[in-house]
Amino acid sequence: KDPVHGEHVNSKEATHHIGVQLPIGRENDTKVLVQMLSSNDFCCKTEKGGASIISIVGKGGIGKMTLANMVFNEVEQQFVERRWWVCLSERPNHKDLVRQILREVCKSYGENTDCSLTDLCTQLLNELSKEKILLVLEDVWEIKWWEEEIGETLMVVLWGAKF
Repeated sequence: KDPVHGEHVNSKEATHHIGVQLPIGRENDTKVLVQMLSSNDFCCKTEKGGASIISIVGKGGIGKMTLANMVFNEVEQQFVERRWWVCLSERPNHKDLVRQILREVCKSYGENTDCSLTDLCTQLLNELSKEKILLVLEDVWEIKWWEEEIGETLMVVLWGAKF
């Protein structure tokens, strides 16, 4: 924050650090999502591996980030050090997306601009394949772009991870 004006210098700053607001009518949604994340049945029911995805979608201002934040905090004991919140840039390319996630997941990650996408995915898979994880991606605005461009790259990594 700008100490003088109290404004955020980086408008893309992750919102999960903001205090959890009291929900209005979201208690049941939170409970359902926490149960889904806690269930071994849900986390293993995919055709191509162990990756399960929960999407929270809707118009701006309806409480998507508040709900995600509540769930993220609620499952802290379950995931301990295996949960991350990544605020995406506007439209990251494949390599930038994997790098952003690596920066969060692997604190010792050193920026190597010469790494190929395959090398980055391998590095991320090595970090994520150890045990069950929770990865929240904030600011995925265009579902079609996500599914066609980025989702496939990330899913290749996640299918090898344990959920």
